[in-house]
Amino acid sequence: MKIERSKFKITGLSTLLMCNPEHMLTPKSGLKTAKKPTAEEQAETSVYRMANKQLYLPTLCFRQSLIYAGGGKKVGKRSARSVLAATVFPGTDKTGLIDAKGRPITDYEMDIRGAVNKTAGRIVISRACVHHWNCIAELDIDTDMIEPKLIADLLNEAGTISGVGAYRPSCGGWFGRFTAEIVS
Repeated sequence: MKIERSKFKITGLSTLLMCNPEHMLTPKSGLKTAKKPTAEEQAETSVYRMANKQLYLPTLCFRQSLIYAGGGKKVGKRSARSVLAATVFPGTDKTGLIDAKGRPITDYEMDIRGAVNKTAGRIVISRACVHHWNCIAELDIDTDMIEPKLIADLLNEAGTISGVGAYRPSCGGWFGRFTAEIVS
């Protein structure tokens, strides 16, 4: 087993919708309260933000997108999904978002749209969205089993058929699509 860290330049092709599940951890009182969060409050709870205010995506999102895209493919005689799951890991926890000039992205816009909640029915939801985004995703790859070039090819496919973030192609949406190229 030979683990090497590879960096991939990810270029967003469509708007990225964020949906940070961290807001679900806030304790709720036993009684229902009448106060609902404002659209701004709801969008702010959906954002992934580092201590330095830069927006990010968990690197795990790119790994999961890659594994999803491996469905129906083979690496040698093995299922690509099983090989990818066993050989590709996040190199870092967080992948900071940058603009086209390489500057950290710290701001977002609000996306407000209707959604269907299985228990509450149709609701209005507000999420953070970033229109023009890029990042450098670092993945640890077992290069004895799979080549980084193949990972780049599969990441490109993942960016089309799976995507990242909320309402991505693998969930019936069109947000979070991307391209990828290996940088090191």
